[in-house]
Amino acid sequence: GEPVARLGGATVCTTDPMRDVNAGLDLKAGTHHLDGRRSLQYVRARHIPPSGDLGRVRRQQQFLAELLDDFTDRGVLRDPATLARTAGTLLSTLRADEELTTQRLVALGRALRDLDGERTAFATVPISDFDHSVPGWGSTLVWDKERAHRLFEAVREDRPITDAEAYALPAPGTPVAWAPSDVPVRVQAGPEARHEAARIVQELRGSGFDARGRTSTAAGEAAPEVTEISFAPSERRRASALAAALPDAVLRPVRGHGRVLEVRVGRSGSRVVPVVHDRSSVEGAPATGAALDCDD
Repeated sequence: GEPVARLGGATVCTTDPMRDVNAGLDLKAGTHHLDGRRSLQYVRARHIPPSGDLGRVRRQQQFLAELLDDFTDRGVLRDPATLARTAGTLLSTLRADEELTTQRLVALGRALRDLDGERTAFATVPISDFDHSVPGWGSTLVWDKERAHRLFEAVREDRPITDAEAYALPAPGTPVAWAPSDVPVRVQAGPEARHEAARIVQELRGSGFDARGRTSTAAGEAAPEVTEISFAPSERRRASALAAALPDAVLRPVRGHGRVLEVRVGRSGSRVVPVVHDRSSVEGAPATGAALDCDD
């Protein structure tokens, strides 16, 4: 937090409120200019959507893109005196190795003087196992060797790294961040749509969803025009995985809803598309600074 404070703080933005008790973060929806302490809370937070390591990394990437934009707007990288002070501030608390001197950091800044945050690109090394247990260390992450090799090869050859398909799993299907086998689904339809419901159940099971069917006989209960997915707000990540498999459906968060997601088949029916569990491709997909910009 101290280096950011010395640099004048940082700007972040969010479309939804952010509250992480563990990190001490509490932000309303909108754009915020954070001081050093609140910046540290922001980059440490991992219990807000998207949660976990990849969600935190994505917010850190956005933080860096906005910080670089701020440097560009203030002319930090073009003014030798300001650049030298900035480099000194960074090196007062950060250290990569003994060879990273103020002079080298200034030279790097000069080389990047025409770069702004929108022209940067960010990527996360693809992960094959998010909970690999190592004796003495506990839970660790394991790189996906093949996809990581493709990423670093692109960096070495100075090729764009934002081609998400280059780092996706070879298996056919839309990538989802939650394992379908851990998504319980109840497909509900009236008697007139029971065959459509049975088809949806069968095709969801084909992608691994824990799907069951139920025929509604309640009097006066009309089917919605568009297929709906009802879920508890705490189950949004599971609901997002199901929505990827039902692209024509609409999401409907319902307070007090149980853990089982409910699909109400609409009068227009619903396509079912194959999905594949690939958290890296969803939460850690390469992104440009422009895509992460607060103005977008």
